[in-house]
Amino acid sequence: SLSVPIFNGGELAAAVDVARAQRDQSDAAFRLAVLTALQDVEDQLVGLRQERLRLSALSRAAAASTEAARLSRALYVSGGASFLDVLDAERSQYSAEDSVIQSRIALATRFIALNKALGGGWLRPVDVAHPAMDDRDTGPRLRLPRAQDIAARRRQSAQH
Repeated sequence: SLSVPIFNGGELAAAVDVARAQRDQSDAAFRLAVLTALQDVEDQLVGLRQERLRLSALSRAAAASTEAARLSRALYVSGGASFLDVLDAERSQYSAEDSVIQSRIALATRFIALNKALGGGWLRPVDVAHPAMDDRDTGPRLRLPRAQDIAARRRQSAQH
């Protein structure tokens, strides 16, 4: 027995059109997801760069404030400045140092956001009792994984 779809040809053509429309919709959704992810990574890279520049400027300002406080104390000891001048210089120094600390926190937060935007995650619990900082003036840097780290990840994913 031979079955030929004579009277449902329009139905088949409509089904093909629906399938094509669904494919196009999925393609558009995928492209949007990729573009959104790329935009997120770019935004985080720009933010990280800006925060590094800000931290550098704040570090220079903090060093200058520290020197000003030192000079103010020396002037006070020699009788050339009042104690109020010393207190004002130290207040400026502490404010500048606080700004540096806040910028380091913002830099670490930006770095984490970039790692997240790149699809990263934690492989093991983070030991917050012993924080590691690559460079105390510029904050964390993106590191390429070492060969042993890659091998450990592969072994871990093979076990799951």
